[in-house]
Amino acid sequence: MSYSIVKYTPEYRDQVIALQGHLWSPDLAWNTAYFEWKYERCPYLDSPLIYLVLHEGKLVGMRGICGARWEMGETVDAFQALTAADLVIAPDHRNRGLFPMIMQAALEDLDRMGYRHLLNLSASPVTFVASLATGWRSTGSLQGMSRRSRPTVWQKLEHRLSKTPFLWRYQSRVSQMRSQRMLCALDRITPKRPAGRVIVESSARPEAMAELVQRIGGDGRIRHVRDAQYLAWRYKNPSCRYRFLFWYDTGLEGFLVLEQPASVYAKRRRISIVDWEGTNQEVRSDLLRVVLAEASLEELFVWGGAFSGPQRDLLTQTGFAPAFEPGRMSRHRPCVLVRCVRDEDLNKEWRVGGLPLADLSSWDLRQLYSL
Repeated sequence: MSYSIVKYTPEYRDQVIALQGHLWSPDLAWNTAYFEWKYERCPYLDSPLIYLVLHEGKLVGMRGICGARWEMGETVDAFQALTAADLVIAPDHRNRGLFPMIMQAALEDLDRMGYRHLLNLSASPVTFVASLATGWRSTGSLQGMSRRSRPTVWQKLEHRLSKTPFLWRYQSRVSQMRSQRMLCALDRITPKRPAGRVIVESSARPEAMAELVQRIGGDGRIRHVRDAQYLAWRYKNPSCRYRFLFWYDTGLEGFLVLEQPASVYAKRRRISIVDWEGTNQEVRSDLLRVVLAEASLEELFVWGGAFSGPQRDLLTQTGFAPAFEPGRMSRHRPCVLVRCVRDEDLNKEWRVGGLPLADLSSWDLRQLYSL
């Protein structure tokens, strides 16, 4: 079969959204909202950067590239390293070598545009293996950790429905109802049950959060820029719902952000701590204590490798343990994949500002950065 690789233009918009039915959801309206947020409203690219595979004029595959801006060092040197996302091949065209074909075309084009490195913070097991075979490097596990409660009546009902003939179709409805009620306890903390200096809201406060991030500062490792523009955009993700815990004294001294998939098509509906900041350990501890004490969370997940020693110790002390995904690929996820854009640099050590990109210790990573 003859294939061609082209860059995205608006004429392919409807086809891209339909093709994402194999990855995002079968709901075209939902896919449209997510596409608009992720590719058309991203603050780091003027227009969507997507590479398309065509067969006889029809879209059969794509690879999305998302804008990102990173910073590092005590003097906060900023640089761009785009993130790869949304690899989709139509079922009838899989196992035909399209992944390396589309990636090679993308890398050559990114090189012409002046980019030097590409990241992937959300590779599936299949993409992980295929990427390593085409020159990507893994920084190592981000050390996922979870805290699980005892199975609830809702969990037991959902499990039983999934194993019962004819009734399994109702499992998704029960799962959706269960996920919707998991965050309700947090909403009841204020104002009826104020939790000290912690305020819980369903909307971000981008300016105040960005000011706090800047005030706390970094430790020299590479981290994504968290300015008001980025935070305002990031927390408009239509595929998730959020709860923001803010610790106030005379001003904002800390925040913890919970994220939960909102789509009924999500494979997992667990709640994750996607960001967590505080001016001191007391603030960070208070924020986590409120979540664990007030919210009826069946499972709470976090990238343990993202946080410093004191925060990791606090997670362990409060019942978090290594999270193991089912299947043979669990040891590789979650992780960060890195690749230089030019093939002639594959055998070199990749560094930015003196920091080795393929070394996890060079990165200050939050689940917030993964799309």
